[in-house]
Amino acid sequence: MRERKAALELGVNFIVVMIISIILLGMGFYLVSQGANAWADYDAKMQAYHESQIRTSLAKTGQLVFVYPGTETVQRGKGALFTVGINNELGVEGKFRVVVKQPASTMDLNNKVLYFSDKISISNNQPGFTPVKITLAPDGNKESYIFNVCVYKEGQSLACPAVSSQDKENAYGDMQKIILHAR
Repeated sequence: MRERKAALELGVNFIVVMIISIILLGMGFYLVSQGANAWADYDAKMQAYHESQIRTSLAKTGQLVFVYPGTETVQRGKGALFTVGINNELGVEGKFRVVVKQPASTMDLNNKVLYFSDKISISNNQPGFTPVKITLAPDGNKESYIFNVCVYKEGQSLACPAVSSQDKENAYGDMQKIILHAR
């Protein structure tokens, strides 16, 4: 009799623990999905803010290419997100390519640049945007790193930084600079 009562008690305890575990697992999935949704919302808001700042700057200055923000301070091993804005004033729909490189004087091969490397199609007299993420090397020096941003029309050479007169003719708009201060 005692063994049956102990077995029944053990079975009930097991079922209660399983129910509590399933509830906690469900709550964990819910919290993780809410965090992911919050991050996606934040990312979308940040991208929209960058695009609005670029639209304003392109309209005010009349530039063809603009990078926002131009300067960031990040910890070594961490990255920063920038947005390159291109204003198409070719008279027709245009395809553009963005190239981001460090000048040889400040080159650190461990710094990583991630950007959309395919052609960006932009309608005539419209702005286009592409994100650029730069991650500094974790063991790099605490200094400022400069990255050149060049935009080229489809079919032009991709020789950023634009230093020769031929490269400046091939580039669409002025070369922009991104400055990352490592801390």
